[in-house]
Amino acid sequence: MKKLLVRFVRQSPAMVVAMVALFIALTGTAVATTSALITGAQIKNSSITGADVKNKSLTPRDFKGSVRGPRGFRGATGATGATGATGATGATGATGATGAAGSALAFAKVNPDGTVDPTQSKNITSANVTKRATSAYCFHDLSFTPTSVLATIAYGNAHNSSAGSEIAQAEIDPTRATDCAVGERIEIATANTNPFAFEPAAFYVVFN
Repeated sequence: MKKLLVRFVRQSPAMVVAMVALFIALTGTAVATTSALITGAQIKNSSITGADVKNKSLTPRDFKGSVRGPRGFRGATGATGATGATGATGATGATGATGAAGSALAFAKVNPDGTVDPTQSKNITSANVTKRATSAYCFHDLSFTPTSVLATIAYGNAHNSSAGSEIAQAEIDPTRATDCAVGERIEIATANTNPFAFEPAAFYVVFN
């Protein structure tokens, strides 16, 4: 070290000035270089950690799209919306296949005079019905043997004195129905209940 100082002292004044100037120049460049901003290109990927970041220096905006917090609580159910407008009527569907024939042995619509409406009847014709007494309709010469019969008054029997109060009574007797002749074991009787009186009326009958 002493030898270096001796050599430095032996230098000429001009050389000393030049060396001092060079020293200042070099140290100034180093200071300038170390004080310059560091860019991302100078930082090795994945080398910065949380310990290198100043606390509270980052904001939520800095983490947008990269960090997701825990799922929040489910919100309350919203109010039901208004009912929407009724949609347009759909096109008419194709006609379905014809259903199987009914299981009734026979049925008929019988008019007040005892005749049968052929458009609303099956296995019953006017030849199978005889009107006896006031409103006793007797069935005979049938092509089947029924075990039950159900009769109901046809709607709107305008000829009755009190429309809407009519009834139909049905009977099957092994030998002979009450008001019928021998061999006529099925009888339908129609009546008015206000006041009660036997009166002729149109009715429907079904045999099984």
